[in-house]
Amino acid sequence: MLSWSSGKLFYLSASKLVCSFRNKMATEGKPIKPLTSFFLFKKDNQSKVSEFPRGEQAKELGRLWQELSDDEKNTYSKRHKDAMEQYTHDLEQWYLAHPEERIKDKEEAERQRQRNKEKKEKEKRPGQQSAKTAPKRSKAADADNLLMCFTVAQLKKRRLEFSDVPIYPTNTVKRTIRTALNEMSDADKELWLNFWYDLDEENRNKVKQFYQEWKELKAKD
Repeated sequence: MLSWSSGKLFYLSASKLVCSFRNKMATEGKPIKPLTSFFLFKKDNQSKVSEFPRGEQAKELGRLWQELSDDEKNTYSKRHKDAMEQYTHDLEQWYLAHPEERIKDKEEAERQRQRNKEKKEKEKRPGQQSAKTAPKRSKAADADNLLMCFTVAQLKKRRLEFSDVPIYPTNTVKRTIRTALNEMSDADKELWLNFWYDLDEENRNKVKQFYQEWKELKAKD
């Protein structure tokens, strides 16, 4: 039986992140930061690695990316550059119409910069060991953990909204979650990853168990 109450602190906090993310994305007319060169490539070629195990897809995409010629990579770089120029222009126009949002974004960027600075300083302090067991990080691990963390938060939020209505791991559900994740800015993805890696080992294990049990759910006939 899947326990929706386990890891309550994580789920409530993650639900707040979901709400925050959706509110940010829903800010009327605000331009969304475009995908990086690699993520544009990933979006174009995701179908090529769909047959690989989930944990191997990011690694295979990375390999395919490395095999691209300089001209092919430059094509993606130009797409990203053009999109960023348009984004910068559109964002500036939006800020002119919403000056209060410019102030909010600057304040949030400064808070995030300060948090990152404090975290790095804490990690550099000699003779100190964190009470948390720090998991190993890699691009593949980050991609898997980001998907897992974001998925569990989405499921929990929907559970709170729709009570006992079960949410099965259908292709449609998975695709919807992945689409929302792919459209997320790099800054928002980093926010989710920081949230995940700040969890202690016990809560990370609860999330992993929840996620695994959900993936094994099957709809009743």
